[in-house]
Amino acid sequence: MPTIADKLHVQGTMYDRRVKLTPQDREEIKEKGAGYGIRKMAREYGVDKRLIQFILYPERLEASRKNRDWRRYHDRKELTKQSRCLRHRKMKLYKLGILKIKKRGENYEM
Repeated sequence: MPTIADKLHVQGTMYDRRVKLTPQDREEIKEKGAGYGIRKMAREYGVDKRLIQFILYPERLEASRKNRDWRRYHDRKELTKQSRCLRHRKMKLYKLGILKIKKRGENYEM
């Protein structure tokens, strides 16, 4: 049964935190161009310089999307091993009292 939060949608609204720049900001970045300085623009807009590069050079974005095949970097056995190590570490921290199970509506505490 879905919760109330599952029924709420923020995609495309001002509350969508995935969107880092407004369309107006993107246009300003394109007008300034690479001559202004990619790192300088990234600091001004409070984003990563890679995002500025993707706006100025769309071909870099396409190349980055083509290279997103994660399976060639990690095999299944290695992923399973790392997942077990992470679960073991979390349980150890839980037993020591460092981590606590988060109840609905609580903030995470360490």
